[in-house]
Amino acid sequence: MCRTGAKEFVFLLMKTTVSAIVLSNGERSTDRARESLARQTLPLDEVIEVGPEIRPFHRAINFGFSRVSSDFVLQVDSDMVLDDDCLERLRGCMTDRAAMVAGLLRDPLLTRIMGIKLVRARCFRETQYTDSIATETDFSSGLERAGWPPSGFAAGRSGGGSLPAEGLGVDG
Repeated sequence: MCRTGAKEFVFLLMKTTVSAIVLSNGERSTDRARESLARQTLPLDEVIEVGPEIRPFHRAINFGFSRVSSDFVLQVDSDMVLDDDCLERLRGCMTDRAAMVAGLLRDPLLTRIMGIKLVRARCFRETQYTDSIATETDFSSGLERAGWPPSGFAAGRSGGGSLPAEGLGVDG
């Protein structure tokens, strides 16, 4: 569980906006992901869908982030089905120093995998995903170079939030 108190948490929820970027690379439909976004206990301000015609991954995610007008962005793949309170729990883990918090998803084959991320939108303006074999690692390194401390974006470390052991949704 994250450290934010109930009153402070309600205030944070009231003063921030959250968008979701749904990446549909390789999937036939985004319906299940979009339906799970519609059920979130913390409502989204906008959902931006990035179609399969924008490839590879780094171009698709950069394209989605360039269209965001919110404070925070939830990165969702088209095959993810999020628990109803996923966004609320991730937002509750976001601290002032955190650029990104991440949570585990349940995977039918792999049990639990890292997969769901909430990113502070202004951090994305300071660094973007690149074309490399380690796009996530390079993005995190770019955040650190931009002045965000490692503990501010690595989920599970001090200041970056916690990883719920039971997961926040299903991948696949």
